[in-house]
Amino acid sequence: MEDKVVIDVLKELGNELLQRVEELKDAYRECGHNSICNRISQLHEDINVIEKKIERISPSDCDW
Repeated sequence: MEDKVVIDVLKELGNELLQRVEELKDAYRECGHNSICNRISQLHEDINVIEKKIERISPSDCDW
């Protein structure tokens, strides 16, 4: 049962990061700064780490 709680927390964090990516993309379109692109790339890397952790804990909970 504890794994399920961890998975839910990781999935929620992943969703929050995906929302942040979209916000940064919008900001990039408005001002075009390279630093925003770098932050978007870093967020994608963080999301990938979270997804891999979920896959290791419980592959059946991967719905992406």
